[in-house]
Amino acid sequence: MATALQSAFERISENHECSVCRGILRQPKLLHCAHTFCKSCLQQCHNWGNNGALNSKMLCPVCRQETVLPRSGVEGLKTNFELQSLLEEIFQLEIPSSNSSWQEGVKPSSCKTHKGEMLKLYCETCQTLACDICAGADHSDPEHVMIDTDTASKKYRESLKGLFPAFGQDIKYMKANIRRCTTIDKEYLNKIAEIRKVVQDKASEAIAKVRSEETRLLDEIKSHEEDHTERMHEQKRAVKRLLTRKQRSLKLAKDFAREAGDEEFLSFYPASCKGMKKLQDEHLQKPMGLHSVPVLLGSQGIATGANLGNVVVKDVWELHRELGKKGNGDPANTSRCHNVVQSCENVVIW
Repeated sequence: MATALQSAFERISENHECSVCRGILRQPKLLHCAHTFCKSCLQQCHNWGNNGALNSKMLCPVCRQETVLPRSGVEGLKTNFELQSLLEEIFQLEIPSSNSSWQEGVKPSSCKTHKGEMLKLYCETCQTLACDICAGADHSDPEHVMIDTDTASKKYRESLKGLFPAFGQDIKYMKANIRRCTTIDKEYLNKIAEIRKVVQDKASEAIAKVRSEETRLLDEIKSHEEDHTERMHEQKRAVKRLLTRKQRSLKLAKDFAREAGDEEFLSFYPASCKGMKKLQDEHLQKPMGLHSVPVLLGSQGIATGANLGNVVVKDVWELHRELGKKGNGDPANTSRCHNVVQSCENVVIW
C-alpha cells in the first residue's frame, strides 16, 4: 500500500512542475496570462529574450502573451501564494512506512484469539472479521449477520465506491469556485485601473494644486485593493486547501479500494468510509464583500477646489427572488418590486 501512496504523491508533484525547467516550482511567479513559473526561470527567459538589456515587458514561455513587468522586474511579479502553499504541503507529506498503523496487522490470515483458525467470516453487525470459533462464541445471536470475506469485500468495496461520484461533484464545485474567484479578481483589478487613470488625468490638469489630493486618493485605492486582494487570496487559499484535501482523500480511497487485500480492506473500511463522509460534509462559508466594486463619488472640477472625490466600495446586487410574480395578480405589485430594486441601486457602503 505504501507503493500506491508513493505513486499518488509523485502524480500530485508532476502536476505542479515548471514548464521551463521541468522541475517542481520554486518561488512561483504569476504572469498576466495566469501561467506560473519559477522566479529564476522567468529571470533567465527575460535576460535571454532581451540579450541582457533592460526591458519592461516579457513574453510568456508557453502562450507568448505579453506581460508588463513592474519597476522591480521579475522580482515584482505577483507570487502565486495558493500554489506555493499547496507545494509546501506536498513537500511535508509523509508516505506511511512499513511500521505505520495502517499496515499493522495487514492481511490477518489467522485469528489472534484462536490460533490456527483462519479469518474466513465477516460480521456485518459488528463490522469485524471472525473465524469459525469466533462466529459461534461471539456472533451467534440472531442479530449478528455473518457472511464470508469474499462476499463482504465485494459488497463493501461497492459501498465505498458509491461515495466517489458525490465527492467528484464537490471537487468540480471547488474548481469552479476558483475559476469564479479568478474572474472576479480580474474584473476588480480592471475597475481599479480605470479609476486610477481617472484620478491621474484629473491630477495632470493642475498638478500643483491636486498633488496632495492625488496622493490621498491613490492611498485609498491601494487600501481598497489590498483589502480586496487579501480577501480574495484568503478565499482561494481556503478553497484550495479543502480541494487538495478532498482530491488527496479521494485518490487514496480509490487506490485503497483497488489495491488493498480483502482482509486489509475490510479492516480499514469503517475508518476510511467515516473519514470520507466527514470530509465530504466540510463546506466553505461564503465571505462577505467578494462581489463589491470600487466607485468614485463626489468628483469636482479643478476650478471648484481641486477635490478629486472619494473612493468607496459599492455592493453588486444579485437577484435572489422576484416580488409580484405570485399573489392576486395585481400589476401594482410588480411596480412596487421595481421601486425596491431602484432604491437598492443607490445604496453605497462608506
